[in-house]
Amino acid sequence: MEYTLGVLAFGAVFFLLQILMDFNKKKEEIRPQMADALRFRNEHAEEIQKVDHLIETMEKEDAEFQKQLDELETKEEELKAKIASADEAGSEERRPKLGDRG
Repeated sequence: MEYTLGVLAFGAVFFLLQILMDFNKKKEEIRPQMADALRFRNEHAEEIQKVDHLIETMEKEDAEFQKQLDELETKEEELKAKIASADEAGSEERRPKLGDRG
């Protein structure tokens, strides 16, 4: 029984060491990539800020244009309604009445 526990404990310790060794190996592989990413971000931070500012400006302009578009669409609907009512009024005037035969 003691040997079984000893073997299990040894296996657990060995497994833990394997995990730690794999972690360190992966960490060493990733470290240069992380350094490159941080360097790239630092080199281009000003450009990133400019792009962010442009995005904000474009979103504001888009909101203004959307508001203008909504106003124009409302005006278009009003004008279409006026044209339709004018056409109806004009067609009623042009219809001959029962007593009129030209």
